[in-house]
This record gives sequence, structure tokens and C-alpha cells, in this order.
Amino acid sequence: MIEDDITDARYIATVLSEDGSIAEICRTADEGIDKINHGGFSKIFLDLSFPIGNQGVDVLLHLRQMAFGIPVVVVSGHISREVRQMLEGMNYTVIDKLLPAVKFREEILKTIL
Repeated sequence: MIEDDITDARYIATVLSEDGSIAEICRTADEGIDKINHGGFSKIFLDLSFPIGNQGVDVLLHLRQMAFGIPVVVVSGHISREVRQMLEGMNYTVIDKLLPAVKFREEILKTIL
């Protein structure tokens, strides 16, 4: 998971663990890209906005350039047209970060079923 907000990251990791999944948390896009390059992920949960450095869009570009077939779950409060175009042809899901907690949890669980 590539998420700078530790509260959101821990919540998503907790929900994923209910199904036996293990989430590794990367707090920056750069750290996420490095981990992706080392492999071993079955799915990537990705925030789009980071306070410094590369952004989630940079991670998406990297995934496209490297032709990784890893499913991506974009977790964000706003998905621009540019990002939606970038996601075309990728195996992806979008979860709105601004959903009420119960619905947010349901959407996370749907990604692992």
C-alpha cells in the first residue's frame, strides 16, 4: 500500500487483515516505486496525493512503463480525468476516500473477494 496518511494506511491494513491479507505500508510514492521494483505484490492500494516528492500519478506511470500487471486500487478523494485516462487498460478499482466509514470498509473488502 502506498499511502502517506498513517491513519488511513492502518485502517486499510486492518480491514485487509480480516481476510488474512498482509499489507506493507509505503509512506511515499518513491518508496512505493522502489518496493514495486522488488516485486512480490499481488495488489497495490495507491493514494494519489503526497506532500512531497513523486505523486500517485508517477506510480501509475511507472506501472504502465514497466508493464506490471498488478491490480491497482486507487484510494483517493478526487480522481481527475487525467488519472482516469491513465488507468485505461489497467486492472484497477477506485475507492473514494470520502465515503462513510462503513461503506469505505465494504469497498476495501470487495477488492479482496
